[in-house]
Amino acid sequence: MQGFFKKIDLNMLRKLKYFAKHITYFLVFYSGFLYVCIKFLKRIRRDHSAVILFYHRFGKNNQKKILPYLEIKEFEKQISHLKRLYKIITMDEISAILKSGASFREPSVVITIDDGYKDNYDFAFPVIKKYRVPVMIYLTAGFIGTNSSPWVDDIEFALNYSKTDNFFYSELFGNKSFKISTAEEKKAAFKMLFLALLRRNSIDRQNIINKLFENVGVDQSLIETRSRMMLNWDEVIEMRKYGVSFGAHTLSHPFLPGVERSFAQYEIRHSKELIERQIGQSVSHFAVPNGREDDFADELKDFCREIGFDTIAMTEPGVLNAPSDRFSLRRVIPPPPLYYFACEMARYMFFPNTLEEISDIASDGAQSLSKGFSHVG
Repeated sequence: MQGFFKKIDLNMLRKLKYFAKHITYFLVFYSGFLYVCIKFLKRIRRDHSAVILFYHRFGKNNQKKILPYLEIKEFEKQISHLKRLYKIITMDEISAILKSGASFREPSVVITIDDGYKDNYDFAFPVIKKYRVPVMIYLTAGFIGTNSSPWVDDIEFALNYSKTDNFFYSELFGNKSFKISTAEEKKAAFKMLFLALLRRNSIDRQNIINKLFENVGVDQSLIETRSRMMLNWDEVIEMRKYGVSFGAHTLSHPFLPGVERSFAQYEIRHSKELIERQIGQSVSHFAVPNGREDDFADELKDFCREIGFDTIAMTEPGVLNAPSDRFSLRRVIPPPPLYYFACEMARYMFFPNTLEEISDIASDGAQSLSKGFSHVG
């Protein structure tokens, strides 16, 4: 009983801390105090940090989706804020600065997007053109120009088109029943399935998804009728003309520790070669699927160097400075709303914290973005 009340107290403290942070950030941002502080700190500091932001999906608030996405109006607000106060640079520039061992002369930001969804073209691209900012999109190259997409989209499809209001999956969750009659219930079920499949190898993952379709009464062949979800090569080439660069993110987004090393190397090498062949330009940057430190062995880092990659991006949260490793670049999820995003960006830039503290910040932001799970895709 004592442990129960202690758990309640901890949850209450987290909620109070989160609420207090939002109130403080709201006042600091809308009073104009944040803007004054940033201008002052930019002048008095000589050495600065850089932050790599990473996005995935974009949409509009009237869209009914289980998977998290950033509302496009929020994205535009974030880009406008970044362009006003920080230097937005490319991954090539990040690489050159880190190679030289020099410090960042200005607080700098790199904008990256993972996977290569069609909504990058439909929603984000007009904003990119409007503000003329450089962006790096890491393509899951084997899906580009096809009707296929990462495995998380198949789970979303199954839950959206379910013929039942609840389902069991005894092999994964025992006797637990999942209600999926409402949008929130579907999101909760998706979260559990996502966590259960995240670190599975491709074959096991696909078998589990096949069984899920059976359990919810959906004909899996219906996936072929859904609208295209990923970019095609014509869109990629058009975006390249307006300051968008492209990196590799494997062919099929596998969990790399769950496959043979030779297959992992095939996924990495051929994603690079496929993109280069399609866009007629060298591909020098790679992002690791899932992207945690233990998702990528040192042997694969060495392999990436050997085949010509200049940087490797992870999803571990953190900021960059002169000693940062080009082959283990940390990135940050950009949390809405704007006042929260703006204050967190200032905190990253001017008051670099310990990794643990930054992880907590990233977790808070991710919760705001995805309501419960931080990284999908």
